Amino acid sequence: MMHNFNHERWGFVVQANRFARVCYEEAFKYAHRRRTFGKKLIEHPVIRAKLADMARQIDATHAMMETITYQVRSIQTYCISPIVRFQHLIASPFN
Repeated sequence: MMHNFNHERWGFVVQANRFARVCYEEAFKYAHRRRTFGKKLIEHPVIRAKLADMARQIDATHAMMETITYQVRSIQTYCISPIVRFQHLIASPFN
């Protein structure tokens, strides 16, 4: 029964990653508009570091998502059941 929900879980992952990208874009735009202490917010090193960390995490999630998608599509479906295939990918996404 659980393998029936795998595509829904994958859809949630894709939606969450896209929403994170949109939120990052809005934060980046805001940092360019907002002025504090006589400078734009983006000119403060702490804010640049936070935005860089956000971008790193979003890109890492996207890369893992693409890797798992490739693995799911390239595993032989006739020799491994969908449940076993998905559990294997969750346990070791880079094998």
